[in-house]
Amino acid sequence: MPSHPAQWPEQLDTIREKVASALSVRKTAVSQQRMADFLGVTKGKVRAWERGQRPNADDLETIARKLHLSGHWLLLGEGDPEGQAQPATPPIEHPVDPFVTRLQEVIRSLHEADAPNEMIREAIFTFLRNPQPPPPPTAPAAAAAIPEFLKTGSDG
Repeated sequence: MPSHPAQWPEQLDTIREKVASALSVRKTAVSQQRMADFLGVTKGKVRAWERGQRPNADDLETIARKLHLSGHWLLLGEGDPEGQAQPATPPIEHPVDPFVTRLQEVIRSLHEADAPNEMIREAIFTFLRNPQPPPPPTAPAAAAAIPEFLKTGSDG
């Protein structure tokens, strides 16, 4: 079942559980400072997350890497937190931001190609850092160097 921004507290609770597990302590023993130290962020960021602010792209990447969580789940709140058996993205029946549409195309293409979760995470975070498609290749060799999922207008 997809998460929505209102479900961020549940996602943060899962993150706290994973931190507690990694530290071999009870979840209630994971203070803001302990969580911040483990994730390599400031206590202020953890406090903001607890107040409902979602992490920025770099912090989501850090969380995904350190806790082996799905970037797809962290970003969109869809699928399994650990990236297993993620459902296909349902068709969108209303106009949507082109950025979101392009990100969904990237994710869908990678799932259809049975890409490993780490590759999907990398693609999500690369896309978040630079959502523009790469410039058109000038030679056939350059075209071969660009992964299909990053090319504009790719069919998957």
